[in-house]
Amino acid sequence: MAFHKRFAFLKATALVLALVLLALGFTSCGKSKGAVSAKVGEIAETKASFTKNEYHFSQLKNLVFVASSGLIELYFDSVNYSVAVRDTNNDKFWYALPEIEELSENCDCAVLSVRVSKDNKIYYLNSQDNSVAFGSASFRPTSSGIQITYNMALDRETAQAGFAENSGELYISVSVSVSLSDGSLGVKLNCGDIMLSDGYVLESIELLNYFGAYENSGKDDYIFVPDRSGAVIKTGSEADDEYGVRNYRVYGKDISMGSLNNLDENGSVEFARALVPAFGIKSGDNAFTGIILSGDTVSTISSHRYTQKGTYNRVGPSFRITDVTYSGDETKKTKYIGERYTGELNISYRFLSGKSAGYIGFSSACREILIREGVLPSTQVEAQAHIPFAVAVQAACAKNSTHSYKILSDYEQTLDMLEVMKAKSINNITLRYCGALDGANSQDLISKAGTIGALGNKRDFSQLKQYVLTQKFDMYLDMSIVSLNKRSLFSENIAENMAGEAISYNSENGFSKISGKESLKAYAVALSDVEKNVLKFLNGSKDYQFDAFCINDAGNILYSDYSDEAHNRSNAVNIITPQVQMLSNNHKLMVSGGYFYILKDADYVSDLAEKTDYPETEAYVQVPFVEAVLHGIMDYSLEPVNLSEDPEKAFMKAVEYGAIPSYKWYCTKTGEESADSVYYYENALDKAVEKYLLADEALGSLRDAKITDHREIRDGVYSTEYNNSTVIYFNYNDSDETVNSVKVGAKSFIRVG
Repeated sequence: MAFHKRFAFLKATALVLALVLLALGFTSCGKSKGAVSAKVGEIAETKASFTKNEYHFSQLKNLVFVASSGLIELYFDSVNYSVAVRDTNNDKFWYALPEIEELSENCDCAVLSVRVSKDNKIYYLNSQDNSVAFGSASFRPTSSGIQITYNMALDRETAQAGFAENSGELYISVSVSVSLSDGSLGVKLNCGDIMLSDGYVLESIELLNYFGAYENSGKDDYIFVPDRSGAVIKTGSEADDEYGVRNYRVYGKDISMGSLNNLDENGSVEFARALVPAFGIKSGDNAFTGIILSGDTVSTISSHRYTQKGTYNRVGPSFRITDVTYSGDETKKTKYIGERYTGELNISYRFLSGKSAGYIGFSSACREILIREGVLPSTQVEAQAHIPFAVAVQAACAKNSTHSYKILSDYEQTLDMLEVMKAKSINNITLRYCGALDGANSQDLISKAGTIGALGNKRDFSQLKQYVLTQKFDMYLDMSIVSLNKRSLFSENIAENMAGEAISYNSENGFSKISGKESLKAYAVALSDVEKNVLKFLNGSKDYQFDAFCINDAGNILYSDYSDEAHNRSNAVNIITPQVQMLSNNHKLMVSGGYFYILKDADYVSDLAEKTDYPETEAYVQVPFVEAVLHGIMDYSLEPVNLSEDPEKAFMKAVEYGAIPSYKWYCTKTGEESADSVYYYENALDKAVEKYLLADEALGSLRDAKITDHREIRDGVYSTEYNNSTVIYFNYNDSDETVNSVKVGAKSFIRVG
């Protein structure tokens, strides 16, 4: 007996020691594979010296014709080595550098700018002061445009001498190709061809950030920015908004470089999350939109508002070429250098006029281009008489101990709920079954996550599935494919940042009142393991087969990984998207969050943001850009109505944006009144059915239609128009409104046509 006790003690001690060693491995400092680290002191910055105004501005007299396509012409500025586009439809010029008649003001406008580092020094160079002014820029004609090469250095002698290996002097050569095709402007930069002196790191590039820049705004002029579903900055507004620059990170923050949080230390929004890599400017009856076709995974779009003479209203992209982070205090830092992006930067510009000159026109151009490029599917939503009732049902939530759950909606209860809904004349239901896999709302690794046994046996599941099939409903199994919970941590490969630390992120727990957990921590899966994990799940889920899947994480996060071989975010997309395609084979697919890189194989997008990340003001207004791109291609819904601070407004906003109103419920009354009042379906079903019937009456025959117009008619009154001449008017005000002889009741909407 004593031997067995002693053996058990030693075994337990060994297990604890192993776990401690593994934990130390995850938190150890240093560097990961594919990354270089170095101790650096206080960071010193060197910026380009301003040369002459003539290199930073365009003048009509300096333009030389290059090429034409459709209704647009391309010109080259022979003095500042930039380009301009003329829309011949109304003789509108769009300049890569601001156009002025008199060279009287100073502004460091540039075609491109770079940030280069070496040791503890950071250098900022630009095409105008560090190349054009030194006489080291060159150009050559191409079949449909022009290629401009900027040889940049800190001094004229080095810039003109050309590339010299191991010279020790900073020299960088970047070539930009500009061409016309099918009435569009294409701007390309091959990062693999960039020449840079040994020992220096190219951290980032800004490209055409001044394209279309302007000072004087008309009343209806604005900048379009990709803040979540989209927003416009009304540059002609008299509102005195206290901001100049705002940033929009395409596909959100790379969580290998910090927390998922987008707030700064003062609680203000540091950046907005962009679902789609698009931007634009409307100026009078003319507009352009830019869509990043390559380099989107490493891009940030920045908007600038005119604040004083010498600044401009403008919007454009920058690109993180090399993964670089600095950690530590001001005088003692560690610099980590990771993977370099060697692919192409490719931006397509479309030029619009008249009624098309606006964000709905932008969305139409964006949809056409992204379908052509294979980013979005070319399929169309099947026309049906009714929109679906969209409901996410929470099967279980995790409690504090391992694999301990509160069962909220088992198979039998979920079937009962569907039958009740059917009895209330809901004949089309899209069910997203959440928290059904091991770990529930804090899921185990997908390869090891079976369905939670306490939800019922095979017979219970078969009855639920058979009812869904018989009624021609859809039932999506919710799952995480690139994240896992802490319980799986010590037995799996976890993605690591450049310091060799496990990549993790926190999310708010909507069921904290039930489980006692305020937030949920998830770890990013090593990218090299994603494929085998998905394959193992598909091969091991034969007993409880779902006909549709919902991916709940990859549409919200995208990260670099240095746990095995180095993978930047561009590589990550090439790893994740084939697995998404595999999950969609013979299955319908839903994606939560809506990052466009993952939508090619989707049938439904859920949880599109109800609000912008930056707060709305009189001059900063949310618009349904993403929704206008997607409508008719696939179904989509905003965040659940019942989780909104203002459910009535959220319901109307969903209908205004052509979205299917959605709800998130569970089927067990828990006794936690604050949770039950939000999630318990019996408390909310009758009102939700009433709302659904209103939405169905407005949108029922429009699922396959395109949104052709959306506008604010006056304060609190909006309209959405479809390509079958249907218009829906929305009145958010407390009193009735009349629009085009149509009376719209207070806080309601009405369809015409």
